[in-house]
This record gives sequence, structure tokens and C-alpha cells, in this order.
Amino acid sequence: MRVSVKCYRRVTAAALLSVAGLMLVGCAGTVDRGAVRSDGSNAPEAHASVSTSPPQDVTVPELPAAALVHSEAAVEATVEFWWEALHYLRSTGDPEPLFRLYDADCELCLQQALAWSDLYEDGGWAAVSPPELSIDSTIYDQGRATAGVDIGVSESPIQIFDAEGQPIPALAVEGSHEEPWMVSLIFDDEASLWRVEEMRIAEG
Repeated sequence: MRVSVKCYRRVTAAALLSVAGLMLVGCAGTVDRGAVRSDGSNAPEAHASVSTSPPQDVTVPELPAAALVHSEAAVEATVEFWWEALHYLRSTGDPEPLFRLYDADCELCLQQALAWSDLYEDGGWAAVSPPELSIDSTIYDQGRATAGVDIGVSESPIQIFDAEGQPIPALAVEGSHEEPWMVSLIFDDEASLWRVEEMRIAEG
């Protein structure tokens, strides 16, 4: 079954609960209410065992001091923290760590924060595992205070549950293996940290 998707503040469309879904679905497009799948023949199986209750005692990610300077290493540390903050958001519905790096131009950041916080506010939750990242290349422009990073992201399947603890098969998200992503960052002099301007799946 296919359903229309319209753009509104509460990002409740099924596919929008996955990062991949956010990149594939437009504001006036359609989505298939089946499992959202990333490209890649080496994607993990979607039937991995999952927890039967919300995650407990999830550690709040801390932005490392190494990320609070004007350097290439700080850029890479910031990208790694962004994905740690995303995992925390998926596990708890709390967007605060992600918002610490939020730039007004990062549409994906805002969409993720709204979608996952709404899920938890409605009593739902997700069984998730931390993503694995590999940094392939970094372009650091000290003079312009900008940077670009190419990364590979591997993720395990994600299972979504409703307020009664029942799994929602239509929202199940399959995993990915070394999915290529592109990240654009800019240094915020006032806050003395790097902010994510854009995070997207690499084309081609």
C-alpha cells in the first residue's frame, strides 16, 4: 500500500524515522509502507533479535574537548559525535545532544529531531544499535572555517514499537553496510565548535 506524504511539523511518515528514509522521501511524494532499505548487497539481515522493552540507562553523549578547536581532527570528532547523538536520539527521543551541533541549514538534523522525539512522546520507542562509522576523506579549509567529510556508515536493522510494546512491521528499517555519506560543517566562532550544515547520502 502506498500513501501520500505531506510536509508538516510532526514528521510522522513511516520512512522519516530512518535517516535513509529522510533522504529518499520528498515533502509531496509517496512512500511504501514496507521496510525502508538502504542500498548495498552486504546489508545486515532485518530479522536480527531485538529487545522487548525501551532502552534503559542510555549514556548521554558528551562532545569531546578535541572537537572544540579549529582543526581537522576536531571536524572528524564532531562528525563522530553527531552520529553518537543520533543514536542517543533514536534510543531516548531526546534531541538535545544533536541540537548542540544543529545549524539552521541542516534540514536533516531538524527532521530527525522532530520525528524521533514525536515517536517517544507518543509512547513509542525503538530497538537500535550504535552505527559504525569510517571516515574516508576530510577537506578542511581553515581560512574559510569550513570543512567537508566523506564517511561510510554501517547500521543494524531498527525495530519500532508502539506505546503498547507491539512491533510495527511497516516501520521496520533494514540495515546498511558502508553507506556513503557527505557532511558539510562550518565553525561557529561564538560557540567555539563545529556545526553540521548538511548531512546527506552521497549520490552515485
